[in-house]
This record gives sequence, structure tokens and C-alpha cells, in this order.
Amino acid sequence: MIVQRFVKWCETANSAQRAEGATILARAFVEGRITAEEQAGAQAALTLMLDDPSPKVRLALAEGLADDSRVPRTVLLSLCEDNPAIACVVASRSPALRDDELIDLAASGSAELRTAIATRRVVSTRVAAAIAEVAEPGCCISLLENRGAAIAGVSFRRIAERHGANASVRGALLDRRDLPATVRQTMILRTGQALAALPMLCNLVGADRAERLASDACERATAMLAETVPEVEIPALVEHLRASGQLNVAFLLRTVCAGNIDLFAAALVRLSS
Repeated sequence: MIVQRFVKWCETANSAQRAEGATILARAFVEGRITAEEQAGAQAALTLMLDDPSPKVRLALAEGLADDSRVPRTVLLSLCEDNPAIACVVASRSPALRDDELIDLAASGSAELRTAIATRRVVSTRVAAAIAEVAEPGCCISLLENRGAAIAGVSFRRIAERHGANASVRGALLDRRDLPATVRQTMILRTGQALAALPMLCNLVGADRAERLASDACERATAMLAETVPEVEIPALVEHLRASGQLNVAFLLRTVCAGNIDLFAAALVRLSS
């Protein structure tokens, strides 16, 4: 009966009226004002709205249902596959979306949809890993700026590998307190390379001199970083420096002069093995 009445009403209602009707129905569904006898009819009416030609109606439906965990999955996933303005409302807020569904949406959806997922109140390590693997720089920045995102070390590294040349991404990475020391050092190196390539600096002191200045600044910054690295991360940092050719005499001397004996000892052990 609900569906029949709704269909009949939709035949004469304009898009604004249908959007208002979608809001009312969604609110009634979310607030539990629909009886058990009316549930099937209400779900059918919600499903019918998914095919409404007006995006205003579908957006009103998405807004009304986005924060509820009991939304029928067919309705929820259909809204996620709608145009970005509608899909992003649900993808950014719905507590009913599972990790595997969010990962699929991140892999197949638009850049806007990926960003919406990256800004969810809570982002699991699995979803963050999917975003790190496929997302654009802007989306990765949104993920890095989301303090509710649990980002594993491997995901930090993937973002650095894919978008480390982007200054804004480097800044967002370096702002993360949980960034692994190896990735932080890589960003220091990338920043130095970017500075050395600046036309203004090259014109002022020459390309060779600019490269030496940048290299020296990177060594100093790395020595300062090494002073703050937790003991558990020292072996990984030493191996990273060795593999990248940065574990040289100048760095070891800076380490000794700075009094960082733990790092110096770990470097000697690695070099002698």
C-alpha cells in the first residue's frame, strides 16, 4: 500500500516535492517510525527512489540515510554508485559500509569518491592501504591529514614512492608524528633535491654549488633526525641509509659529534657485517 500510494503521488509531484518526500521517508526509516508491517513497503519505496530522474531526490535520500547502520545494502551500494555528489555523501559517512566495500569503491570509483573515503571519521589500515596504492596526491593528503586514519608503515612508504615529488604531499607526510624514520629521511632527501633544482638557487650560486649545499643540509637534517629516532627504529634507519648510499664518513662523523653513539654503533655493526 505504501509503494502504491507513493508511486501515485510521484506521478504528479515535482522534483522539489519528491526530494522532500525522500527526506521524510528516510528520516522515518532512520528514526524507527516505520512499523514491522510497513518495513517491506518502505524498503521498496526507498529502492524506487534510486531510479528517480532528479539527482535532488537521490541526494536527499543519501543525506537522510548516510548516518544509519541499518540501511538496506542494495540501497546503500546503489547510492555509492550514483554520481559523485551523491556517492560521496554515503561513502564519507555511512557506518554500514564494510572495509571490503570501501576498498572496492576506492579501486573503481572517482577521485572525489576516494577522497570522501579518505576523510571518513575512522579509516582502517586496510582501507588506507588501498587508498595509498591507487589515489591521487590530493586524496593522499586528505588521508594523511585525517587523524582518524590508521596508516601502516608500508602505506606511508607507498605514498612517498608514488607522490614524494609533490611538495604538498611531502609536507603532509612530515606532519605525521607516526611517520617511520626511514620515510621521513626519504622526504628530507626529496626536499633537498627539490631545493637543489630551484632555478633561483642555481642561478645564484651555480648548479654544482646548489647541489652541495642541498646535500650538506640533508646530512645535517638526517643527523638531527637520528637524535630523535626511537631505539627500535635505528636498525631500519641504518639499513635505509646504507642502501641509499648515504651512510658515508661525513654522516658518521656528524653522528659521533652529535653524541649519538647508539646510531654510530649500529652503523658500524651494519658496515662490518
